[in-house]
Amino acid sequence: MSALDDLPSRQNGRLTELQCPVCATWRAAFLLTPTPPERVAEVGEAEWVCDVERSRWTRQAVAAAELAAAEALPAVKAAQRALINAARDAARDGGALTSFGVFDSNHESRTLIAGAVAVARELLDADLPFTEDWTLADNSVVTLSGEQMRQAGVEVGLHVSAIFARARVLQQRIEAAETVEAVRAVVWSLEDGA
Repeated sequence: MSALDDLPSRQNGRLTELQCPVCATWRAAFLLTPTPPERVAEVGEAEWVCDVERSRWTRQAVAAAELAAAEALPAVKAAQRALINAARDAARDGGALTSFGVFDSNHESRTLIAGAVAVARELLDADLPFTEDWTLADNSVVTLSGEQMRQAGVEVGLHVSAIFARARVLQQRIEAAETVEAVRAVVWSLEDGA
């Protein structure tokens, strides 16, 4: 598999952007992931895809599920819930803006952040110094004190909580919808009118 370094890149402020080899859009580097083996042929042997392509796959899967199912309201609601859940997970894992920059926020990153916060808390409680050089989503590095590490952990946690709270609002709208059109009108957004 080729490295991300082989893809065209550019700087957009502090953020490194890479050109997706499939859709040719410029995306934040952390939004490109290895192509799943079962999808490589589908994307012209491209070894990396961005969130746009992954989102297309999700939309295709939902569309296929809708075609396979009758146009019955419960089936459409189930398909729309799946779409909202996939968008929720992508938003949760797509990076969290903090006071110190954009932190990776996928499962592994959240686990590492929680561990660093726990160490910072222990050292701060023992009046011992703590500093951590943290690599952000754009591969820049920030040096965080113990209090800053705790704050970053809180901000990432609040990011995840806000994403799930928004998903619950949208899920409630899906459940309350009485027509197929009303269900399909419920789409992922971080806030109303977005």
